[in-house]
Amino acid sequence: KVIYDNLGLFESAMGIVKHKLYKTDEQKVQRILDLDQEYVGAVMETYRYKKKLTRLTESSVQHDVTSAKYSNARSKVGTVKMRLLKAL
Repeated sequence: KVIYDNLGLFESAMGIVKHKLYKTDEQKVQRILDLDQEYVGAVMETYRYKKKLTRLTESSVQHDVTSAKYSNARSKVGTVKMRLLKAL
């Protein structure tokens, strides 16, 4: 039986299973789901900037701007993942 699908992290799935089996805290499960979706969004944003960087020349201003956005998006991925792991 599928409880949830389209999760971004294995840790999210394990956290949800743990809370479903041993605890009945639906707010905690919802928080894990929300953070997982935020993580997936941040990963997709990172992917878009990385893809855009491959199409730009390194000497352009757009490359510098996109590179900064890519770096910011990568740090956002790490931050969201840490928040998710702490929520478990």
